[in-house]
Amino acid sequence: MATPTERQELFITEYVKTRNGFRSAVKAGYSENSARQQASRLLTKQHILKRVEEESEQIQARNNLSADYIVNKLRQEAEGLTNDATASSRVKALDQLAKIAGVYAPVKSEVEANIHQEDDWLANLDQEEEFH
Repeated sequence: MATPTERQELFITEYVKTRNGFRSAVKAGYSENSARQQASRLLTKQHILKRVEEESEQIQARNNLSADYIVNKLRQEAEGLTNDATASSRVKALDQLAKIAGVYAPVKSEVEANIHQEDDWLANLDQEEEFH
């Protein structure tokens, strides 16, 4: 597997912090004109993705972060159990918890309908527009 270049390592470091490809590419030294394309290209390379994952795991380990810890802290904020909880921070925490729980996941459903009408309403639309 290829080894990231120095510029790619800078991109990886920034990307792990921000999860924003464009900003990370600019900070790594890519021009603003090509930063989006460079970020997209870099994030398709397996050796870059592997380094992003490794860096993320190291940060989690250093900071003793786990999914349970994060969810617990978000729940405390959502319930207003922290000293500096505001209405806005509580809503934001609830929103994050809903995303984690998959509340916003799209639901696919199929609808089958047979519409029969005596007159052709689509043909009449053109005629109606002429009167307006």
